[in-house]
Order: sequence, then structure tokens, then C-alpha cells
Amino acid sequence: MIDHVAAFFRREQEDLRFRAYLTDAIKAVTENTSHYFVPGAGDVITYGAIMPHRWIDGTKKQETDTRTGDEIAADGIRRAGLTLKGGNE
Repeated sequence: MIDHVAAFFRREQEDLRFRAYLTDAIKAVTENTSHYFVPGAGDVITYGAIMPHRWIDGTKKQETDTRTGDEIAADGIRRAGLTLKGGNE
């Protein structure tokens, strides 16, 4: 059973590496071939960013914010340097 779990994990990791490689390659090809002429700019060739982020970056789990809504609001108000007037306080 342990061997099957280890083999499954290795296969998943191999699959993720392949997907990352493939999407990075597609990103490079599309950005290298996305030259176009800008009308009225003296036919200047511009380079476009087709995919601004890597696919693998979107698959990583992000940290969950465990603060309450009131704590998040208070933090935003504090960072902005604002003060509250009136209200329930």
C-alpha cells in the first residue's frame, strides 16, 4: 500500500512539473511571437505579455487570513492613517 501511495505522489509531482514546463514554453512562444505594429507610431514593434503570471504560481495554496472582518477593517483603517468619527464606539 505504501508503495502505491509513493508511486501516486511521484506521478502527481511528475505531472505538475510537466504542466509547468509546458505552460512556461507556451508562454515564451506566444510572447516571442506577439510582435505587432502600432498604428501611427512609426511602425514601432511592441512586445506583449500574453500571460502575466506562470501557471504554477496559480496552483500554490495561498495563506488563509484568519482575522475577523472587524480586524481586517481596523487594520486597513490604521494603515491608511484614518480615524473614525461617531459610530458605535
